[in-house]
Amino acid sequence: IGSGNHSLNTVREFQKGREIDLIVFNPPLVVSHSAEKVTYRDGGDMGVEILFLFLNFIKTIESFKEVWFICGDPEVGGKRVVQSQLKKESYFSVNERRVLKERFNQELIHNTSITNIELVIYKLKKR
Repeated sequence: IGSGNHSLNTVREFQKGREIDLIVFNPPLVVSHSAEKVTYRDGGDMGVEILFLFLNFIKTIESFKEVWFICGDPEVGGKRVVQSQLKKESYFSVNERRVLKERFNQELIHNTSITNIELVIYKLKKR
């Protein structure tokens, strides 16, 4: 996500004439508990906004085969936040979703609408 277009330009320079086989990342799961939010470290009310910023960034990369990431997937109102959002996604398709830990970072959910967090690996492909 980096600083403005610098990161995007760096990726485009690196990629010239190359196809990227695999993009791997591990976004932080940080539930914001204060009014002051810092984009590079705060994940908003559900803790996953950085994940979606990174996925939007990946959409700007011209050519890649797969995206893998490990993340916390919060549950709110009986639905998994990341899983639900990815089902609506038209750019990526979920190739695999594997739960590594059913109850992860439970201390993050106090005073939130989150009822549980799973630690999950997602493998995505471009549609």
